[in-house]
Amino acid sequence: MVDRRDTMNDVSVIGCGGIGTAFVETLAGEGVNVIAWNRTREKAEALAGKQVEVADSPGDALEASRTTLCCVSDHPTMMDILEDASDRIDGTTIIGVSFATPEQATEANAFMQDFDGHYLDMAVLAYPRLVGTDTGHFFIAGDSRAYEAARSILDHLGTVTYIDGPPGSAFLRESVVFLPFLPMAVSMVQSAHIAEAMDIPLAWVGERFRALYPAFIDITFETIQSGMDPADPANVDASVQVWSAGAEEYACFLDEMGLDTGMYEALHRLFEAGVADGRGDHDWVSVTELRADQPSS
Repeated sequence: MVDRRDTMNDVSVIGCGGIGTAFVETLAGEGVNVIAWNRTREKAEALAGKQVEVADSPGDALEASRTTLCCVSDHPTMMDILEDASDRIDGTTIIGVSFATPEQATEANAFMQDFDGHYLDMAVLAYPRLVGTDTGHFFIAGDSRAYEAARSILDHLGTVTYIDGPPGSAFLRESVVFLPFLPMAVSMVQSAHIAEAMDIPLAWVGERFRALYPAFIDITFETIQSGMDPADPANVDASVQVWSAGAEEYACFLDEMGLDTGMYEALHRLFEAGVADGRGDHDWVSVTELRADQPSS
């Protein structure tokens, strides 16, 4: 393996799953020399080419570049790799891509510092197909000097936002921003299935999604920001009781259509807990004060 530690244009990628592969292909396509390693070597070898070299081990990948993107399944796996190759860390910046809690990120940062390395955590808010486009968004946090040193490489990946905070800040911001997406996406897919079954044009459904949701997002966020009292009748746009009934109706409808009802059954239980707690007439944004398994009073 050639030591490329002084070649700032190089980067290593450990883990060639969906995101790792997208990183390798995007960076190589931009003329960056990439060193790739994957536990199943065939996945890395499938990416080999003019700009991509396959490492024999994670240690070789770490030693080959100033910056390594670690795209493995979870934080413990990343730490196992780093511990096994700790003698190859000196001067290297590790960018952890798998989800890590703030505590785990702090642990990784301290570990890297013990071996004269640097740690950044990266949150990926993109499908692999969006890597390399402006629509691919990435949050990154940690040592600002390490970020600036790697920035020329990272900017090839998409829209990268540096979070001025300790390691773990990127994943914390991702969780806050991305938390609403999964239930919304599941509901959109279920809606599309129903539309097809009922001969409602999908193009029409998509137009309505795009027309309606921005306004509802604006209204909801303005309500949240206002700090209004949800118990004040003047502030009630939709009550806990209304949404309890609505969630139950949607669950029944999904059941009739042969689709899973679990998400809306859970919402019904949550709002019903609010009704039982005497909050039925409160605005539904008081949902953050509710627990379906634990009445608040």
